[in-house]
Amino acid sequence: MEYMTGSYRQKEATTALLLQQYVCRGVPVCLGCICGGTGRRAGMTGGWFTGQLLEEFRGIELSRADGRGEKLLKKMERRLDRCGGSGMTCPGFWTAGIVCQGEGLLLFAMGEVRFSLCNSGFGRPALQEIGMGKREGEEGRLWIQRGAMEAGIGILIASDSFYKSIPQEDMQECLAVKDIRDPGQAQRRLLELGRAAERNGGRGMAAVLVEVR
Repeated sequence: MEYMTGSYRQKEATTALLLQQYVCRGVPVCLGCICGGTGRRAGMTGGWFTGQLLEEFRGIELSRADGRGEKLLKKMERRLDRCGGSGMTCPGFWTAGIVCQGEGLLLFAMGEVRFSLCNSGFGRPALQEIGMGKREGEEGRLWIQRGAMEAGIGILIASDSFYKSIPQEDMQECLAVKDIRDPGQAQRRLLELGRAAERNGGRGMAAVLVEVR
């Protein structure tokens, strides 16, 4: 199994991006996170949160990686629970991210963000929404979900503003999993979408793409 990642962040003071990727004993490991919101406080909150995640991630002994990622995902979930209970009360703040090790997957989100599964259906590219960061009655709390990775799929994590600035069909075609064959191509495709979103007037945008081979 191999991960191919891409990232995009509109260069504004309110957005933050974190992407870490390693291969430990033949097992791929990845941490990706995007943050944003309105005003200077949202930018400070995003910087604090990504710093907390990076500290925790680097403190885990990744050399003991296994194909299921149980140890890593449990530790990161505990850290996310602690962070989600304090320090993230900024109005309008949003964040979304992914932690994966081998076949193990953890998604987390708060606020105006979306997740999509990139795959194929009837021989054509498909993009299917798989979760929402904002849930009824849970505003201001992190939503966390466990799952599994498998070869031949991709996961797109992006701000709501990113999605709204790009036609669905254009996004599906650009992120077609069968057409992305190396990490450089994954990065180029996501940057291409980001520039298109900017031309369409999108603001405060960020995205992370993880493709699995």
